[in-house]
Amino acid sequence: MKLLHVENHPELRKDPDSGVVFFFDEAADREYQTMKMKAQKEKVMQKEIEELKKDMGDIKSMLTTLINK
Repeated sequence: MKLLHVENHPELRKDPDSGVVFFFDEAADREYQTMKMKAQKEKVMQKEIEELKKDMGDIKSMLTTLINK
């Protein structure tokens, strides 16, 4: 959906297909996008931490096996 600017109203956007006019708060949109990106980064970091924990467990298991030989 491509929204167009409404003349003389920078806070409004109009859908050319349906004619619906939306209130568009750029500051709130930027804040939302920032929060969304932060959440995505946190999700990636959490996945990496879980992978590191698994790798450390594997290393610990291998070291235990080597020590017991």
